[in-house]
Amino acid sequence: MKKILGYARVNHAGDDDDRKMAEQVARLREAGASTIYEECGSGTATHNKELMAAMASLQRGDELLVVRLDRISRNGRWLLVVVDDLERRGVTITTTSCAGGNCIGEMVANVSLHFQVDALRRVRRRHGATR
Repeated sequence: MKKILGYARVNHAGDDDDRKMAEQVARLREAGASTIYEECGSGTATHNKELMAAMASLQRGDELLVVRLDRISRNGRWLLVVVDDLERRGVTITTTSCAGGNCIGEMVANVSLHFQVDALRRVRRRHGATR
C-alpha cells in the first residue's frame, strides 16, 4: 500500500520558525501525508537526520511530500542526489506548491540558485583577498 510521507524543515528554532513549521505541517497533512518528519536545520547541509529517516522508510511506490523542494535542500547538488536516489527506488517526490506535483521548474530554479550563490562566494573570496 502506498505511503505518503511528509518532510518539513525550518532553519532555526524560534517563534517565527515554529509558526513556519506549523504551517508546513498543516499543508502536508491537508495534502494527505500520513506521517510527517519535522526538522530544524540548515537547508544547505547534507544528510539531515530526519530527511535521512524519511528516505530510509520510503519504498517503491511511496511518495515524499514537501511544501517546496528547497525544504529538502537548498544545496542544488545535494537536491539532485536525493531526487536521483528516490527516483531510482521508485519513490515519487511531490510538492504542495507545484501544480499537479510537476516540479521541474522548481528544481531548475533551486539548482540555478545554488550555482548563483556559489559564484557569489567565489567573487567575495577574490574580493576579500585583494583588499
